[in-house]
Amino acid sequence: MPVISFASVKGGVGKSTLTLLVGGYLAEKSSVIILDADQQPRILDWYEADGDKPDGLSVRRSTGESEIQDEIEQAATEAAFVLVDLEGVASRMATFAMTESDLVVIPAQERYLDIQDAMKTIAEVGRVSRQLRREIPAVVCLTRTREVGRGTDARENAEELRGNNAVKVMDCELLERDAVGAVWSHATSLGRLTDPRGGRDRAQENVAALVAELTEILRQGRAGEVA
Repeated sequence: MPVISFASVKGGVGKSTLTLLVGGYLAEKSSVIILDADQQPRILDWYEADGDKPDGLSVRRSTGESEIQDEIEQAATEAAFVLVDLEGVASRMATFAMTESDLVVIPAQERYLDIQDAMKTIAEVGRVSRQLRREIPAVVCLTRTREVGRGTDARENAEELRGNNAVKVMDCELLERDAVGAVWSHATSLGRLTDPRGGRDRAQENVAALVAELTEILRQGRAGEVA
């Protein structure tokens, strides 16, 4: 079953939020296990809080670097999708998790320093790939972007990143909407929010498009392995 790791060398870029939204969407129609391997287990805290969760979703806390590979392998026998919310990428746990991953998703905001950190994460995935002697697909997902009112620096930073042929950047971006924050505060998934305010419907459309693109990236990667 596909294993997707979400990684970043720094916090505050929406890594756990992206993991949670993707997992919550997939779990409405399939089985999903999220392994919370972050030092601050926000997704596990969300899961254990009272709220309406998709039946297909389960969240587990990783017990550490010595167990992460076995945890991923076990989860892959139990669920259609395994998502791993990683701690800072420069760690043995992150390296071990990447070796088990079909795809590494690297969230980044449209700020210069965030994009530089995303490049560091891509370089780390490349080092792990060389150690394994196989390519681990990695993509950057721009997060917390504005649909309107984007600043000049943000646009230019995003354009420069997309113009880098050494980096694969998702076409779909995770847009900034109040409904995304409500997922955390109401301890529920985006699809189960009852209040339509905060751009819930548009946020659902955004995540659906994002998941569709991730699914296609996985499909293309597996087709390439077969070829």
